[in-house]
Amino acid sequence: MFRTALKSIALATVTTLATLTPTIAGTAVPINRIDFAGAGGNFNQRYGTFVVPDSDTTVSAYGGKLTLYDVHIAKMIEVTQYRWCIPRKGYKGVYFNYEADNGKVFMGQIYISCQLAARAFSEFGAGRAEQTAIYDRGNGPEMIRIPVLDLNGSKIGTFQTLVNGLKPTCVGKVCPGDRQ
Repeated sequence: MFRTALKSIALATVTTLATLTPTIAGTAVPINRIDFAGAGGNFNQRYGTFVVPDSDTTVSAYGGKLTLYDVHIAKMIEVTQYRWCIPRKGYKGVYFNYEADNGKVFMGQIYISCQLAARAFSEFGAGRAEQTAIYDRGNGPEMIRIPVLDLNGSKIGTFQTLVNGLKPTCVGKVCPGDRQ
């Protein structure tokens, strides 16, 4: 249902979810796919689809305080900063259509501005680089080494406050929590 709505307003990319494997993005936490649509006339921001296999994103990602949701948002920030903002001066940000449970649950559209991404890396620092598979218009993957946010110790609570400040939005009539 929501996949059709997203296509109708040209925000989603063509993805065959049934053939995806959870670890295809090559990241420490399974991500099915990070896929970016064409610019569509707006060349200073991008729309992407961020699909994860997890049906419950509220559970601990590594046995600690960070949840899968926190780690997914961190990956969106990392990809925004290193795939779009740093290499493209004047870029504004990325709208991610976040989908859980292998694309069956729409988690909302989350906007990560370049300003927010730069602030996050300034505040939390960069950790090790991680191979991340990026698709553009369904083509790929292109494997990119992207530094992860250095989220540990006392930084975790501050990062979770940042995450809680991001409000997932509806896309047309498709809203966070809607199932396909």
